[in-house]
Amino acid sequence: MKKAVIFDLDGTLLDSIRDLAGAINEILKRHGYETLPVETVKSYVGNGLSMLLKRALADRRQQGENVKEEVFRDYLQELILYYHDHCMDLTVPYPGIMEMLKELKNMGIQTAIVTNKNTLAATELWQQLFKDTVSLVVGEDEAHGIRKKPEPDMVMEALQRLNVTPEEAVYVGDSEVDVQTAKNANMDGIFVLWGFRTKEELEGAGAETVIKEPRELGQFLN
Repeated sequence: MKKAVIFDLDGTLLDSIRDLAGAINEILKRHGYETLPVETVKSYVGNGLSMLLKRALADRRQQGENVKEEVFRDYLQELILYYHDHCMDLTVPYPGIMEMLKELKNMGIQTAIVTNKNTLAATELWQQLFKDTVSLVVGEDEAHGIRKKPEPDMVMEALQRLNVTPEEAVYVGDSEVDVQTAKNANMDGIFVLWGFRTKEELEGAGAETVIKEPRELGQFLN
């Protein structure tokens, strides 16, 4: 039996795409850009807010137009602050997630969240929704030398705090970034089909185990 489960957040535990799209479109509107459809934003999610903003601006700016680095940093700070204030407007756990987390806790299996979302928003969501069922959250903290996923640093930080080895844990996510993260951390990976990527996209990235509903997770922990 596995001793711990490490979860991705957006698209895995939380249906957060409407708030993410709302935040990125707010920044685009403020600065004269056309907004993006939710489905387009969904395809850009997975590498943190900075990369989401870069992809959104690349999509909407005129050919040959460049956003200066200092201007981009200002936009990013606006995005971080706006998203922190609105990260729970429409965001909810996917159906069956809370029941699954309670079951894992009752089984004595430790859990953690590892996300490329900035630490401020990640901690806020954890405190509001998962504090009673998930032991800890590791958010983006590159300033302190912890690289974003798909590098294994964040996962290793969570495993160390849980006092378990990669072999004793399983990683659960919903994107190509998560598939690579599990590989880089030398962990078994389970990938969900209710999130931001299709089965074809996940399998194309190398996913071997996929599940359609949260209640299926337990059978892969032995």
